[in-house]
Amino acid sequence: MIKTSIILAAILLVALVSANTENVDEFSGVVVASVGKDAIRAYAVSSILSSFNAVGTAIYGSITNSSVNAAADANTFTFQGGNNCFYAMSYNAIAASIGSGININATSFSAAYFPTILVEYVESNGQAGFQNGTDTIVGWTRLDRLGDLLNPWDIKYVQKDFNTSAPNGKTYPFNVILANATSPRGLVTFRFAIPGAPVNVNGVSLTGEQTKIDIEIRNYFDASVNKKSSGLCNAGSVIPFTCGSTGPSNNANSRLALISFVAAAAAEADVEVSSSTSVHTVGGDITAALSWVTTVDINGTGATANVITQVNVYDNNKDAFDVSFTGAFNVFANVNAQVLVQSFDAVRPNLIVWDPTFGGRANSAAVLVPTITVFVALAVALLL
Repeated sequence: MIKTSIILAAILLVALVSANTENVDEFSGVVVASVGKDAIRAYAVSSILSSFNAVGTAIYGSITNSSVNAAADANTFTFQGGNNCFYAMSYNAIAASIGSGININATSFSAAYFPTILVEYVESNGQAGFQNGTDTIVGWTRLDRLGDLLNPWDIKYVQKDFNTSAPNGKTYPFNVILANATSPRGLVTFRFAIPGAPVNVNGVSLTGEQTKIDIEIRNYFDASVNKKSSGLCNAGSVIPFTCGSTGPSNNANSRLALISFVAAAAAEADVEVSSSTSVHTVGGDITAALSWVTTVDINGTGATANVITQVNVYDNNKDAFDVSFTGAFNVFANVNAQVLVQSFDAVRPNLIVWDPTFGGRANSAAVLVPTITVFVALAVALLL
C-alpha cells in the first residue's frame, strides 16, 4: 500500500469582524518555500450554493511517492454551509507502472471536521467546562442551520500565481487561493488559505496538501446578528439543540462552548484520542489529526483563559446533538467519529483568540501541521 502524506488544517471557532468581509486579498503574507519532497499542484476552485470546492492536481511529484509521477494525483478541500457545516479533505491517487507487467496502486482517504453547535451555558455542577445534562443551557446556535436556499452563505475567493523551483531544476507555476465563506448576517466567517506548493502564510508553513483556516464568529450576543429561529425555540422550552438558534440570552454569567466532531469513513479509518490535546484517525496509510492548545487570549488585553476539553466516542444511538455527516461522506457510509466539547472558561468575553490545528500525515512520516486562529467576539471589531 502506498504511504501518503496528507494535511488538512481545520477549524475551530470564531470572531468579530465587520460585516464587510470581502477583502480576502492578503497575499502579502505569502512567502514561497522550498519544495523538497513535496508535490506542486494546480488548484481549481468553484463555488455554488453555500459551498466551495478546491481541487489540486499534481503537476510535479506526488505525495504518495515523490520518486515517480502518479498517473493521477488529486487533493480536494471542500467547505459546505447551509443545511450542514463542515470542512472536508479527500485525497485520491493512482500510480501506474508499465514495464514487463502493469502495476496499479490506488490510495484514497477522506476526513472531515464538523463545527456544529455554539452553546451558551452557565456553570451549575461545580465542574469546569460545559457538561451536557448537568450544566444549565441558556442558549445555542447551530452552525449547520445558519443558511438556506433563500439565505445562502456568501462565498468569495481570489487567487494569485507564484513560481517555485523543484529539485529537478525546473521552475513551475502554482497558485494560492484565499477564500471567505460568510454566513447570513455575518455571524460566522471561515477564511481559507490553500496553496499549490510549499509556502509560509503569515508565518504558518503549508504544503500543497494543506490548508490554513481562520474561523470567525462575531456578535454572538447581538440579537440582530444571532437571530432567534422562528417558532418555538427557547432554552428550557424545547429539547436542547433541536432548533436552529435561541438567540443570545441576557444571563450575566454565561459562557460559550463549541460542540464539534472529527469523522472518517469507517471503511478507511477509526478516530481515537491521541492525548489530552489531540484526536486522530487510525487505520490505512494516512492519519488526520485535530490538535488544540489549552489556553486562549481573551478580550485583546493580553489576558488568557483555559480551554476545557471533553472528548467522547460518537454513538449514533445516543446522539444528543442531532448531527448529520451526509455531504462529507457517502450517504450509505458508516462513520467513525469523536465528539469534542471545548469550553472557553471566561464569562461573556468580548474576544477570544484560539490556535488549534487540524492536519494529517502518512503513518510513516512526520509532517508540518498548520495553525488555525479562532476568534469569538462580541460587539463591533475590526477585521483581523
